[in-house]
Amino acid sequence: MAESNDLKQKLDVISYVAAAILGIGVLAYPMLQSGDASLKAGNIEEKLKPELEEEMEKADKQPAPPVPQWASELEALWEVPGPGEEKAAWVTENRPASLRLWNDVPPPVAVHEPGGVVSIELVRDAQKKKPFLRVTGKISSKNQHIEIEELVLEKKVGDGEFKVVEGFLAVEDFVYEDADIVSGQHYGYRFVSNAVPGEVAEGLPAPILDAAARSRSSNELVTEAPVPLDLTVKVRGYADELTDHPKLVGQIIYWDYSKAEKIVKKNRAMAEEWKKGYVFGEDHKGNPRYSIRSIVPEEDSRLHGVTITDNLAGKKIVFKKEAQDPPSVDSWEPVVSAFEVPEKPPEPEAGGKSGTAKRGGKTGTKPAGKAAANPVAKKPSRKPVSDSDKGTSGVKAKPESGKPKKSGGRKRAGFE
Repeated sequence: MAESNDLKQKLDVISYVAAAILGIGVLAYPMLQSGDASLKAGNIEEKLKPELEEEMEKADKQPAPPVPQWASELEALWEVPGPGEEKAAWVTENRPASLRLWNDVPPPVAVHEPGGVVSIELVRDAQKKKPFLRVTGKISSKNQHIEIEELVLEKKVGDGEFKVVEGFLAVEDFVYEDADIVSGQHYGYRFVSNAVPGEVAEGLPAPILDAAARSRSSNELVTEAPVPLDLTVKVRGYADELTDHPKLVGQIIYWDYSKAEKIVKKNRAMAEEWKKGYVFGEDHKGNPRYSIRSIVPEEDSRLHGVTITDNLAGKKIVFKKEAQDPPSVDSWEPVVSAFEVPEKPPEPEAGGKSGTAKRGGKTGTKPAGKAAANPVAKKPSRKPVSDSDKGTSGVKAKPESGKPKKSGGRKRAGFE
């Protein structure tokens, strides 16, 4: 028994010694490995040190990068405040700011209002010795963001239908001289304006023009008095009817273009013998313009009446004894529309104070220092009725300022 116990104690000591040797080995192995690693790291650092120094020298020689646009603002926001100062902008209580840009300019709405025929003026051409009508038209001053493509002028004779005037070209205010007229007739005029959206600067939206507003018709202006004659004869009766050379008793009225006036000749006292071959009127190629071709008192004759030759026009005119007098040769004042064309409002003066003034029955604004006045229609440059013009038809220059007299003519509904 005693021997077995001794053996058991020896085995325990041996096991403890073996365990101690094994533990020392486990602890010593990492220490040996770390020593080798430190040697290897030192070798690598020695080899890389020259290359690192070279790269650092290159970096020092390169220029500094540009400062960002918002660098100063960011530096101010992130600057640490001193004691007693407000909280910095970067603390969590402040929300971050953002900047967003976009184009939200709305497209303008184009406005196209009807224009108007302002006046019809009778003019006697002293060179051609015939009358013509001068028609003045204006487009509306209320138009916005549009361009007028064309104006279409229309004309009617008497109670007929309106027809387009061929050869008329205009895109703005116009003065048209119409020589295609006949004495004794009434004439009316109107026009249609066709528009498109106006041009805008690059990058801006194009104006919006409603399809129904692309074409606008003006008012209609019609002459009340007919185009006057150059000659009229009032036959009161005949003298010496049974002879071969009967005489005219009555009045001869004609327009003298050289004198720019109406001439009235009467022979009730028979101071002159108005018979075949009698001449009168202004000079035409060395001879008087008019001459009596024949006088036939017999009513049943196909040549009945007083036949007068117009040497200028190259035609014969027959006048008979009638209860109603023939049309007049008198000129008439310009026919103006019943409305007044609105003028564009004046630009306010810099630094001036604005006041109010009544304009056309309505209250509006006007620059200080300017008197209030009703807008007036511009009247065409008026010449004496006998003055000559360079042409008798076509579009002429814009009329001068002024307000034509309102007399004669059929007035129509107005426009603005």
